[in-house]
Amino acid sequence: MKKIVPIFAGVLVLAIVFGPQIAKADLVLTQGLEEFTQTTGLPETNLVTVIGNVVKVIIGFLGLVATIIIIIGGFQWMTSGGNEEKISNAKKLMINGLIGLVICLLAYAIAAFVINILSEKILTTE
Repeated sequence: MKKIVPIFAGVLVLAIVFGPQIAKADLVLTQGLEEFTQTTGLPETNLVTVIGNVVKVIIGFLGLVATIIIIIGGFQWMTSGGNEEKISNAKKLMINGLIGLVICLLAYAIAAFVINILSEKILTTE
């Protein structure tokens, strides 16, 4: 408890001293943003939206890879000719592909949840 009070006091002093400067810096940074986007022709897309789109593309690609693995396992099973070892390997490949697909779906659901919460927080602060 004795160490927490000086740390808290130091943080409070820093916030009081540097708080207005940080607010001014934020204002200065956002003033030229509209001119910059018009000059460069960049879209005015929110950072959360950009991150969400990147996550969707990556998870979509991984889902495609998992689906291809399942298809390869099915093809190996169909061409095994009754060989138990090949059937066993094909089943393992299909199960691993299915596990990967479930992980991709769960990752997408978690990412969508987090992105929605972040976008709500950003929209409410603006």
